[in-house]
Amino acid sequence: MAQERGKREGREEGREEGREEGREEGREEGREEGKKVGEEIGLTQGLVEAIDLGLRLRFGTAGLELLPRVREIDDVHRLRALKEAILRVESLQEFAAVLRA
Repeated sequence: MAQERGKREGREEGREEGREEGREEGREEGREEGKKVGEEIGLTQGLVEAIDLGLRLRFGTAGLELLPRVREIDDVHRLRALKEAILRVESLQEFAAVLRA
């Protein structure tokens, strides 16, 4: 009797420890995922701001007409390419073509 009760209590204790470890792992994974998402959002916003500034400096207020389309992009690699394109293109129309591509 006492031995059976001890086994049950031991199993229950083990289950509870396992649950707690699982919850802690889940919280840690959630924090890591949240951190990655936050970094990605911040990077995206920063690139959009850089493109905004680049368009203003390079093409004046006319460049701002393209910003709504730029703001729709959430691919960091695409935004980086657009930021670099501002330095390479000869005209606003050429940048618009890169944006459409």
